[in-house]
Amino acid sequence: MEKVTASEIGQAAFCPESLRIITNGGKQSKSSVIAMKEGNRSHSKLNKEVSRKEKVPCYIATYAFGDKHNITEELRIWRDVRARESVVGRLFIQIYYLSSPTVIRILGSTKTFRRLTNKVIRNVHRKLING
Repeated sequence: MEKVTASEIGQAAFCPESLRIITNGGKQSKSSVIAMKEGNRSHSKLNKEVSRKEKVPCYIATYAFGDKHNITEELRIWRDVRARESVVGRLFIQIYYLSSPTVIRILGSTKTFRRLTNKVIRNVHRKLING
Protein backbone atom coordinates (compact mmCIF):
# COMPACT_ATOMS: atom_id res chain seq x y z
CA MET A 1 0.00 0.00 0.00
CA GLU A 2 1.32 3.45 -0.96
CA LYS A 3 1.74 6.04 1.80
CA VAL A 4 -0.62 9.00 1.77
CA THR A 5 0.62 12.45 2.80
CA ALA A 6 -1.24 14.82 5.11
CA SER A 7 -1.70 17.19 2.15
CA GLU A 8 -3.35 14.43 0.16
CA ILE A 9 -5.69 13.66 3.06
CA GLY A 10 -6.56 17.35 3.34
CA GLN A 11 -7.22 17.49 -0.38
CA ALA A 12 -9.47 14.42 -0.07
CA ALA A 13 -11.80 16.42 2.15
CA PHE A 14 -12.57 18.59 -0.88
CA CYS A 15 -12.27 15.87 -3.53
CA PRO A 16 -12.45 12.29 -2.20
CA GLU A 17 -12.03 10.92 -5.73
CA SER A 18 -8.55 12.47 -5.98
CA LEU A 19 -7.31 10.40 -3.03
CA ARG A 20 -8.63 7.20 -4.63
CA ILE A 21 -6.88 8.04 -7.89
CA ILE A 22 -3.58 8.88 -6.16
CA THR A 23 -3.56 5.77 -3.95
CA ASN A 24 -4.36 3.50 -6.92
CA GLY A 25 -1.47 4.91 -8.92
CA GLY A 26 -3.66 6.69 -11.44
CA LYS A 27 -3.23 10.16 -12.83
CA GLN A 28 -5.70 12.98 -12.79
CA SER A 29 -7.07 14.26 -16.08
CA LYS A 30 -5.95 17.66 -17.37
CA SER A 31 -9.40 19.13 -16.72
CA SER A 32 -9.32 17.74 -13.17
CA VAL A 33 -5.90 19.31 -12.53
CA ILE A 34 -7.09 22.66 -13.92
CA ALA A 35 -10.25 22.54 -11.80
CA MET A 36 -8.20 21.68 -8.72
CA LYS A 37 -5.81 24.60 -9.32
CA GLU A 38 -8.74 26.98 -9.75
CA GLY A 39 -10.32 25.63 -6.57
CA ASN A 40 -7.04 26.12 -4.70
CA ARG A 41 -6.81 29.73 -5.96
CA SER A 42 -10.40 30.41 -4.87
CA HIS A 43 -9.74 28.83 -1.49
CA SER A 44 -6.58 30.91 -1.03
CA LYS A 45 -8.44 34.09 -1.97
CA LEU A 46 -11.21 33.31 0.52
CA ASN A 47 -8.65 32.65 3.28
CA LYS A 48 -7.03 36.04 2.63
CA GLU A 49 -10.40 37.82 2.74
CA VAL A 50 -11.35 36.09 6.00
CA SER A 51 -7.94 36.89 7.52
CA ARG A 52 -8.31 40.57 6.62
CA LYS A 53 -11.76 40.72 8.19
CA GLU A 54 -10.57 39.03 11.36
CA LYS A 55 -7.77 41.56 11.83
CA VAL A 56 -9.97 44.64 11.98
CA PRO A 57 -7.88 47.15 13.87
CA CYS A 58 -8.77 48.44 17.30
CA TYR A 59 -7.43 51.91 16.57
CA ILE A 60 -7.19 53.64 19.93
CA ALA A 61 -6.23 50.54 21.94
CA THR A 62 -3.61 49.71 19.29
CA TYR A 63 -2.33 53.29 19.52
CA ALA A 64 -2.15 53.10 23.32
CA PHE A 65 -0.76 49.57 23.77
CA GLY A 66 0.23 48.08 20.42
CA ASP A 67 -1.36 45.51 18.15
CA LYS A 68 -0.48 42.39 20.16
CA HIS A 69 -1.02 43.65 23.72
CA ASN A 70 -3.48 41.59 25.78
CA ILE A 71 -5.70 44.63 26.43
CA THR A 72 -5.97 45.29 22.69
CA GLU A 73 -6.77 41.63 22.02
CA GLU A 74 -9.36 41.43 24.81
CA LEU A 75 -11.09 44.61 23.62
CA ARG A 76 -11.24 43.18 20.08
CA ILE A 77 -12.86 40.03 21.43
CA TRP A 78 -15.33 42.10 23.47
CA ARG A 79 -16.18 44.11 20.35
CA ASP A 80 -16.68 40.99 18.22
CA VAL A 81 -18.59 38.94 20.79
CA ARG A 82 -20.48 41.41 22.98
CA ALA A 83 -20.80 44.78 21.25
CA ARG A 84 -22.08 43.31 18.00
CA GLU A 85 -25.00 41.66 19.81
CA SER A 86 -27.03 44.86 20.05
CA VAL A 87 -28.07 47.69 17.76
CA VAL A 88 -26.48 50.21 20.13
CA GLY A 89 -23.23 48.22 20.14
CA ARG A 90 -23.12 48.03 16.34
CA LEU A 91 -23.84 51.77 16.11
CA PHE A 92 -21.03 52.47 18.59
CA ILE A 93 -18.65 50.35 16.49
CA GLN A 94 -19.57 52.27 13.33
CA ILE A 95 -19.10 55.67 14.97
CA TYR A 96 -15.86 54.50 16.60
CA TYR A 97 -14.36 53.35 13.28
CA LEU A 98 -15.43 56.54 11.53
CA SER A 99 -13.92 58.82 14.16
CA SER A 100 -10.93 56.96 15.64
CA PRO A 101 -8.52 57.29 12.69
CA THR A 102 -9.10 61.05 12.59
CA VAL A 103 -8.62 61.42 16.34
CA ILE A 104 -5.36 59.46 16.18
CA ARG A 105 -4.16 61.43 13.14
CA ILE A 106 -4.85 64.79 14.82
CA LEU A 107 -3.85 64.09 18.43
CA GLY A 108 -1.70 60.98 18.15
CA SER A 109 1.66 62.69 18.15
CA THR A 110 1.26 64.28 21.59
CA LYS A 111 2.63 62.64 24.74
CA THR A 112 -0.26 63.93 26.81
CA PHE A 113 -2.82 62.29 24.52
CA ARG A 114 -0.92 58.99 24.62
CA ARG A 115 -0.78 59.00 28.45
CA LEU A 116 -4.45 59.99 28.71
CA THR A 117 -5.47 57.36 26.15
CA ASN A 118 -3.50 54.68 27.97
CA LYS A 119 -5.22 55.52 31.26
CA VAL A 120 -8.72 55.74 29.76
CA ILE A 121 -8.34 52.48 27.80
CA ARG A 122 -7.12 50.68 30.94
CA ASN A 123 -10.22 51.90 32.83
CA VAL A 124 -12.57 50.97 29.99
CA HIS A 125 -10.91 47.56 29.71
CA ARG A 126 -11.23 46.95 33.45
CA LYS A 127 -14.96 47.82 33.40
CA LEU A 128 -15.81 45.91 30.24
CA ILE A 129 -13.77 42.79 30.83
CA ASN A 130 -13.72 42.48 34.61
CA GLY A 131 -17.20 43.86 35.18
